[in-house]
Amino acid sequence: MTSPPLQPSGQLPAQPRPRSWIERNWKWAVPVLVVSSVLMLALFVGGIVWGVSSLIQSSYPYQLAVKRATESPAVAAKLGTPLHIGWFILGNVNFSGPEGNASLSIPVSGPSGKGDIIVVGKKHGNRWNFETLEVDVSGEGEPIPLLEPELKPQPPSPETSPSPTGNST
Repeated sequence: MTSPPLQPSGQLPAQPRPRSWIERNWKWAVPVLVVSSVLMLALFVGGIVWGVSSLIQSSYPYQLAVKRATESPAVAAKLGTPLHIGWFILGNVNFSGPEGNASLSIPVSGPSGKGDIIVVGKKHGNRWNFETLEVDVSGEGEPIPLLEPELKPQPPSPETSPSPTGNST
């Protein structure tokens, strides 16, 4: 007759090791970790794109180009009104004290067509000089220039000028 092996006194049979949290929950924890990592990366990249876009949109070359394009009768005739300014701006704007440069392509569209505002300029001593400021309309050969000189005050006409003697007649 055989008897069961004797256990040393005071020792219980070996208990299996309890499973860790990750071993119990890996089926949902891993996908949540992956999705949250991708979401955080997308938010980071989106924040950078938004920040750079905001800096470009607040620059003087961008503001001037958009103002001139929206006020131009030639642009309104080709693209129609209202003029929609796109958000995906290509190019760059660099500043270093009173010096800088800008090279931008700003998408625009209207009911009658679409195109790009092209801006190329340099800043010297806090004054911008633009080499190119025009709207390239898709499908058109000639761009619409936006570099017309600023309106200068007109000299008074002879009818409204004061007489040399100071007396009005």
